[in-house]
Amino acid sequence: KKAIDTKGVFEKEGDAKLVARLKHEINYGIDVELAPYDAESLGQLLLTFFKEMSEPLIPYDLYTKYQVVGGINDEVRRTVESKKLIKKLPTTNRLILKLLLNLCLRMHKAGAATSMDAPKLAGRLAPVILRPKSGPGDANKAVQAVMNLILDYDRIYP
Repeated sequence: KKAIDTKGVFEKEGDAKLVARLKHEINYGIDVELAPYDAESLGQLLLTFFKEMSEPLIPYDLYTKYQVVGGINDEVRRTVESKKLIKKLPTTNRLILKLLLNLCLRMHKAGAATSMDAPKLAGRLAPVILRPKSGPGDANKAVQAVMNLILDYDRIYP
């Protein structure tokens, strides 16, 4: 909820020591109450979590397919194809992606308060949730794909 009202939540670094401590506690199964902490640190914790996953939230084998679908200009066709791809995700990934996209859409809609519109959010998230297994990949296509997932959320998840 804090992220919706915080300016530049995924752009600001947050408290590195706090992020490291929370990460350590979570990795060791300690039940952590996140509500008291600042949104910037929690945003950094979330980005770190996605970045350190052995396989990204959108698995390597779907990287190119998501980029192709993200580049479809026709919204109806893109939505249909996005739904098909989302069904191919492992169940946990599918649920986490839905929650993440919902958060991003809410932040996008609160743009003036957060200064984080869909293009900025996609620019921060694409490198950690939609990345190639090796090589640089096409960062612009990855950002476009994630941005369209954010903007198409209400059609993908009616």
